[in-house]
Amino acid sequence: MKRTGITIFLLVFLVTGCVRQESSKTAGEILLYPAKITAAVDGDTVKIQFLGDIPEDCSEKETVRFIGVNTPELNLYKDEEPEYFSQEAYSYTNSYYREEVLIELDEVTGLRDRYGRLLAYVWLCNTTMLNKNLIEDGYGRYYDAFPFRSEYMCEFLLAETDARQNKRGMWGK
Repeated sequence: MKRTGITIFLLVFLVTGCVRQESSKTAGEILLYPAKITAAVDGDTVKIQFLGDIPEDCSEKETVRFIGVNTPELNLYKDEEPEYFSQEAYSYTNSYYREEVLIELDEVTGLRDRYGRLLAYVWLCNTTMLNKNLIEDGYGRYYDAFPFRSEYMCEFLLAETDARQNKRGMWGK
């Protein structure tokens, strides 16, 4: 039932043209918060600005680390070379710059990582999840070092298996 609620809400979001929402919407028990991507930090991290309600213990502007996916590191602040496929992953995520999205938090993972970044799923206007898209398209790997919502864990694992088998993105070279 939850997935149906999410699907219905996301379809309404798509049909309304992803217009700015002044308050969060509830789909079953899941709160989705409208936001805009204001910068890509790397393949699995963006900066956002909430456009309506702000989740408890959050600020209007946040750095968001995508739950369940890990992309190669650019190593901008280290004396190391960028990892293989890091620029491609960054460019993919950066292609969503200034897009309006929905931010979904996860009670299993917790609110923040050890660097203070907000942990979230980022839903796009086309009703897909950016976290999963990165894995499906071969820009990132399924990352299960920390548990998160079990149905998404299964989806992300299957997405990586499919990307590897079909040699998409980093798996194709």
